[in-house]
Amino acid sequence: MTEADLTAPCSSCGTLHPESPCPFAQSPLPGAGSPGRALLSGKYRLVRCLGAGGLGVVYEAVNEDIRRRVAIKVLRREQIKSLAVIERFRREASAAGSIGNEHIVEVLDLGRTEDGLPFIVMELLVGHDLGSVVAAGKPLEPGTAADIATQVLDALDAAHAAGIIHRDLKPENIFVTRRSGGTELVKLLDFGIALDRATGEFTPRLTKAGTVMGTPQFMSPEQLRGEPLDARTDLYSLGVVLFELTAGRNPFNQSTYATLVSEIISDRPAPVLQPAGLPPGLPAVVARAMEKDRDRRYGSAREMMVALRPFVRPAGGTGPVVLPRPSAAVSSAPTMAVEAAPRASGTVPRPTPSRSTPRPVEFTPRIDVSSPALRIGIAGAVAAALAIVAFIVYRGSDSAPEVPIRFAPPTPALPAIPPPVASFPPAASAPRVRVRLLIPTPGAAAVVDGTPRSGPEVVLEAPAGSPTKAVRIEAPGHLARDLMISFDSSRDVAVDLAPAAAATGETGPEPVKAPGGRIRVRNPYE
Repeated sequence: MTEADLTAPCSSCGTLHPESPCPFAQSPLPGAGSPGRALLSGKYRLVRCLGAGGLGVVYEAVNEDIRRRVAIKVLRREQIKSLAVIERFRREASAAGSIGNEHIVEVLDLGRTEDGLPFIVMELLVGHDLGSVVAAGKPLEPGTAADIATQVLDALDAAHAAGIIHRDLKPENIFVTRRSGGTELVKLLDFGIALDRATGEFTPRLTKAGTVMGTPQFMSPEQLRGEPLDARTDLYSLGVVLFELTAGRNPFNQSTYATLVSEIISDRPAPVLQPAGLPPGLPAVVARAMEKDRDRRYGSAREMMVALRPFVRPAGGTGPVVLPRPSAAVSSAPTMAVEAAPRASGTVPRPTPSRSTPRPVEFTPRIDVSSPALRIGIAGAVAAALAIVAFIVYRGSDSAPEVPIRFAPPTPALPAIPPPVASFPPAASAPRVRVRLLIPTPGAAAVVDGTPRSGPEVVLEAPAGSPTKAVRIEAPGHLARDLMISFDSSRDVAVDLAPAAAATGETGPEPVKAPGGRIRVRNPYE
């Protein structure tokens, strides 16, 4: 049997087989016809499986009508029972398809298999995502990292102008391929949980009430708190990605979900890039993007793009390079769609600008005067100008009578008018909110924003509307629980811990190390 015979991918496990159904998962193939000739929507022939995730399976396929290679993402059979997942799948195609930018994966078609599985047809990208790069734990050359980030910012600029917030920026959702000329082209993937700022719509909640799900290393503080979001949450996430690309490590290395969330939402400043080996000014750009107060970040993707542009250098080059504005969609090249985790929802108060015409990036051109020929030309021009001035002065001294110059007396300066001082009534202090955690499990202890607290009763007090606190409850022989406590009203919260399975000795969610030692925090709410 040759590789060409393995053209029957299982819709559940993604494994290729010469026949249907899959002998491992016993799932029928997505389509009809004999193996190797199954067509989706009457025109897409599946070639091979490219990868699989919790939400779907991605195949390489060929559009038999126009002989174009494409990538097709098919929703897993077990996921079609959830209307929320199907809606998320649909929104991924709708959000990406409505933006129209060469740095965003192109969505070509939507459809369903004969047995009702939804699928998305996308351009086929050949390359790798940045997840494989950061897993190695080695920093990228700063100019390369800045080049990648500016291309992502171009995609975000287009998305934000269309009223779309990505909300799931991380290395795995940034794909690097190549243009026909050989230069690197960055593609932003996975708009499955994107938020539409104009309508306030987003993927239907895949979270449990009062919780925030997903890998939090790249989430902004306001996103972890469940606050309303705007475009600046994407800039924060990209700042964390840029930190990791240039430092070779994630800035947040806490080992548990609770301490990680606590570190990000706390008032402590975010970690700062060490300047050793980096161009002067680059750490400051990253630090501003990662400001915990969103009002201190860059105001837009375009503003951050301009700040990063001086650090973009061609391979082996020494001077700044100006990236071209995107023009047309790239014709070929595959998307390894990475499954996004749900995020907290929000609305954006800022209006949505028009995207009818592309806006050029303004920059100040610099003239290189190092060329000897150019220096001679400039010197000649200056000499000619001086000669003309001397000639005019000489002619004027022979023919024109001297005219005395009179100066008007200076106008007395008006006294400065002090600006009006606004008078505001003193703000009333917010009422105190008291949340009491009742923990009946013997030996239980709570970790509140990284601080241990013991006892069967833990009291949390804060002014109404204060930031959410991350709390982890642990006890020997029991599964740990992670809570996000909001201060909207005083209340008692009973926390029961389930006994751990005796056979496995399970004690609750623990961090998972990915290749390269990168912390992957398993979500306690899954």
